[in-house]
Amino acid sequence: MDNKNFKEDDYLGLSKYEGHPASDFLKGFSTFKHDGQFYFALLDSAGKVFMRSEGYSSEKARDNGMTSVNKNKTLTERWTVVEQMKRFFLSLKAGNHQEIAKSGAYKTKADADAALAAFMSGKSAAGTARVAAAVGSAAGGDILKAEDKEDDYLPCKEYEGHTINDKKNNVAMFKHENGQYYFALYNVDGSVKLRSEGFETAKNRDQELSGVLKYHNDDSMYTMLEKGKYFMMVLKDKSGNEVGRSCLNKTGSTSAPSGVAQGASAAGGLATGKIISETRNDLGEKSRKVIGETRNDLGEKSRSAGVEKSRGKAVEKSRSLGIEKSRGKGVEKSRKVIGEKRNVLKETKSKVKEDDYLKCDAYKGHKITDAKNNIATFKGDDGQFYFAVYKKDGSVRLRSEGFASEAGRADELKHCIANMENEKRYSTIKKGKYFINVLKDGTGREVGRSCMSKEVQETVAWVAPVVAAAAAPVVTKKVEKKVAVKKTPPPPPPKKVVPPPPPPKVVPVAAAAPVAEKAAAGGCLKFWPLLLLLLIPLLWFLLKGCGGTPPPPPPPVVVEKTPPPPPPPPAPTCNCDDLTNPVFRIPPGPAPKTLKVLGRAPEYGNSHSLDASGFYNKLNAKYKGSASERRFLDGISKQLGFENGWKDVSASSVSSVRVPRGVSGNMGTKRTHQTVYRKLDPVDAKDLEAFRITGPNTCQLHFMKTCGNHFFYQQCE
Repeated sequence: MDNKNFKEDDYLGLSKYEGHPASDFLKGFSTFKHDGQFYFALLDSAGKVFMRSEGYSSEKARDNGMTSVNKNKTLTERWTVVEQMKRFFLSLKAGNHQEIAKSGAYKTKADADAALAAFMSGKSAAGTARVAAAVGSAAGGDILKAEDKEDDYLPCKEYEGHTINDKKNNVAMFKHENGQYYFALYNVDGSVKLRSEGFETAKNRDQELSGVLKYHNDDSMYTMLEKGKYFMMVLKDKSGNEVGRSCLNKTGSTSAPSGVAQGASAAGGLATGKIISETRNDLGEKSRKVIGETRNDLGEKSRSAGVEKSRGKAVEKSRSLGIEKSRGKGVEKSRKVIGEKRNVLKETKSKVKEDDYLKCDAYKGHKITDAKNNIATFKGDDGQFYFAVYKKDGSVRLRSEGFASEAGRADELKHCIANMENEKRYSTIKKGKYFINVLKDGTGREVGRSCMSKEVQETVAWVAPVVAAAAAPVVTKKVEKKVAVKKTPPPPPPKKVVPPPPPPKVVPVAAAAPVAEKAAAGGCLKFWPLLLLLLIPLLWFLLKGCGGTPPPPPPPVVVEKTPPPPPPPPAPTCNCDDLTNPVFRIPPGPAPKTLKVLGRAPEYGNSHSLDASGFYNKLNAKYKGSASERRFLDGISKQLGFENGWKDVSASSVSSVRVPRGVSGNMGTKRTHQTVYRKLDPVDAKDLEAFRITGPNTCQLHFMKTCGNHFFYQQCE
């Protein structure tokens, strides 16, 4: 489908689709042209209009839309019933979740379901209780009703009179009785300037609000939707996503429309219905769009920067960016740009270098609020919230855009931290003589960028100093292994020269006589010669030991310290970039629908009675019995890291778990293994029970026990 030519919220009243000739391009369709736009209708078996298309700018684009509808109309998972303005509509979406056709309004959901069932069975859906007035006037006029053009917006009255939460920007944030979160941007007089769609969480609402506050005073970011007597202004961000819209206004109103306030930069042009936007291309040239009675006048009929419009008797021609206007009294030439006069050179220079970011100096020197990641969060002089990631030397490594709330900044920072060490997440853009490294998350959304440099910088070398080897040397404390050194014992002391024992004292015989007399008298001394002989060997041994070489001292005991074991390698983590199977490709943004009940479109059937081994055997039997099952199970198994597919899976790879409530992911449907993006919040907690298959790469896929349907929710980036 040609999304560039597909115009959002461009449905006509139901009566406009009736009575047109059958299409020569595809059977079961009718085609027609209205106000320069090309439309088609999907017909039921009785030839009645069942589904409507939005307007396309060319026949080729319309035919592409018809082809997409014809391809998806037989897939039940592509159909949903949406409620708007207390009416129910059938919505048909393509595989990328883009709506490609919409029914008329039905009184009840049961009526819408019955109409779909009749169409799918080949019967006419014309007998269902459709409310013709809800999608067009009873007389077939082309009056745009709120439910035709509002999509997920509330009526404008629902946005009025809420408490101002942001006085600086005159914004109210509130929760509606339908359970969704909204915001309203007011004019100075209290009327609604811009309003939001509904969001499931306040966090998502605040993120959208940050985009509105960035661009709501930039007239180049607005486009106009016109239907008959009514029109509204739509505000989009730089990526082209719609972030807000005005209330309905009547074409030809002489006052500023309530949707675009007095005081906004686009007030002058919108009040008179002349120039609605000024855009600048990469060369700095200006293009101007002029509002006419038909949609094509918004730009499709412009030739050489001139737009010719027929408005009754008046003819307006723009030449070379100047508009000549005939208004009774004469010709007036206007070259005025909507809003206040700006210094174009200064603004262009700022956008080339800084885009939506502050200048790099504004991110320097803030107080660290996250020491682990070296991050500072702060509030800028403009009232918005920012963060900065610093290098080890204190210079700015990554910086953020501004956010209207701390919650929006915190969410962006979370994605920045999760991706900033992944080299694959960086790209380099050139702005004149400067280079900027841009960090994106897994969905491709920008979450931070570096300061500008006149030289191309390596992302890892300067963005991730943890990996870089060429960065400033990191001083680490080196733990040296202690080596025992044997000490050489000191030399032995010199031998001690022991003088020989003195010769025995010769006792004169005369002197010994008294001794002999004492020994003869019975004293012990009579054995002293014998004792002396016994002591001589002992004395000799002692003298030799003391005077000889001493035995060497025992070697010192060396205790070898065992070095600590090396740290284990990091555990593998599931890498979303490697998951290419549609089962694992989760679309960006919130899930379009919440699953309250499981089991209506079973894939492998109820398995509550089985344990993990039993469920493995059940899938294994399916694998052996069907070629289509082998293709499916082999495909998902290889994504989980099983090299040979399902053949490598065993019962030990399967476990019984409970899936967290409220997670969004890809849910299987039917035995054909189709996948739809849904939020899981069942009424019965039993529907959260599942079997989990964990692969060698740590990626996991769940199979819900209630229905056997596969379910993959975001476990990686």
